[in-house]
Amino acid sequence: MQKGSLPRVRALYAILSIMSASSCGLLDMGPLTITSWSPRETTLSSMDGIVIQIAFSRPVNPVLTEQAFSITADDSALAGRISWRDDRTLAFLPDEPLQRSVVYAMSVSRDAEDTQGRNLMPEFHRTFTTKSDLTRPVVVSTTPADHASIDDPLTPFSATFSKPMDPGSVNTSFSLSPSVTGFYSMSSDGMTFTFTPTQKLQWQTRYTMTLSKNSADTQRNTIGADYTVHVFVGTDLTLPCLDSLQSADLALQLNAEDPSDSVLTVTEGWESTQGLLVTFSEQVSTSSAVSAVQISPTVSYTVQESHAEYTSTLTYTFPERLAYATTYSVMVTPGIQDAQGNQSTRQAVYHFLVNGPATRPPTIAHVYFPSTPGDPASNTELHAYDSIGLPEVTAGETHTFFDLYIDCAPGAAPDRFSVAESFGITTTNNAANIASFAIEPNPAQMNPLPDPSVNQIIERVWVHVTNNSASGQVVVRVSTDLKDNRETPLARELMLPLNDPN
Repeated sequence: MQKGSLPRVRALYAILSIMSASSCGLLDMGPLTITSWSPRETTLSSMDGIVIQIAFSRPVNPVLTEQAFSITADDSALAGRISWRDDRTLAFLPDEPLQRSVVYAMSVSRDAEDTQGRNLMPEFHRTFTTKSDLTRPVVVSTTPADHASIDDPLTPFSATFSKPMDPGSVNTSFSLSPSVTGFYSMSSDGMTFTFTPTQKLQWQTRYTMTLSKNSADTQRNTIGADYTVHVFVGTDLTLPCLDSLQSADLALQLNAEDPSDSVLTVTEGWESTQGLLVTFSEQVSTSSAVSAVQISPTVSYTVQESHAEYTSTLTYTFPERLAYATTYSVMVTPGIQDAQGNQSTRQAVYHFLVNGPATRPPTIAHVYFPSTPGDPASNTELHAYDSIGLPEVTAGETHTFFDLYIDCAPGAAPDRFSVAESFGITTTNNAANIASFAIEPNPAQMNPLPDPSVNQIIERVWVHVTNNSASGQVVVRVSTDLKDNRETPLARELMLPLNDPN
């Protein structure tokens, strides 16, 4: 170094130092930052004297910075007001004191600026809590368990947690789909929540129980994720079916129609007073079974089991006799439901013919009239439009009779009173006056003898006869009021027109 150069160097250094000191603001070109905040603790052991504030590295634009600032309590905006301690320190005063068991979060976005227009870098996020416990609760178990099948449509749904829970948050976070009505309850230790249905669950239906992520414990810690359980209502998947159709006395078994052929399957020998017994493979809903059984031609009936909720049999009785010589059809349609909601899927058709021997209706086989009044030996069978022997009746009133040969079912006999009610005679042209006055069953003197091959019984109807001089027609009638002693009416009315040639 040359002599005299040292003073020049020192002078240059002094000048540079002065320039650097005078231009320091121009040289600080870094972003706006946050230098401190309060509270600093993550977990507050006490809420006394807590001050919420944020200090910036430089003076800030208060309007933009207030807009960039936010604070929440458990994810909800916290109400309060902002004030400034100085041009770089923001303070927040809540409208209400800080609460226990709450997580608070402070944020300042990059929209905050200093007075020179420089943005905050980086964004600011800090949380603090007044909770004494930050551990999330978990679902330990549920009843029913996930993917369980249940056989009670009023089964309660319950969930047991690892910690005591806030009942209100669990109630509002619980849902059941499809929805049903019911009520909530919580165990005394606060760890088991139960939903008890008051409306029956639907059989053969899958239900989903959900506890949403907002289910919270007493410290407001949530489970964090939705918890779901799937339950199927029904443990029996076997479909009910029709077992048999038979007469109520079990004497006749009906065979179902075979849909694959064109042959009509008819069970004969059904008695007109006989009931019908329908048997199913298991207990079924009585109402669904009655709806499925259809009888035609339409008849009135009663079902013995109609007041039971479930039954394995239906016993049909018919207050009015079934029509003799008529074929009845019984159709059993699908939809018969068992106790767990399984429904039958098959249709069956049965036919039976009412022609049982015990209920064969009585018929009039023959009508006899004596050619000599009152003399059985002169009995002659009458046919339509024959001449009746009234000319043999002398002047004045004469007693004579008509013999009705009545075929009845085995073991049956005509009811004498119904014979009297059903018998009648009319004449034209006032040819004669004829009126019945007595019934004599199985008279001792008969000619000819009854046919021994049938259950034929003679009813002798005694009549008063006054023959007049005019000729005319005599009509003998026996109405269906005639019944046997089993209340079976005459199969068809007898009308026998005869000529009186007097």
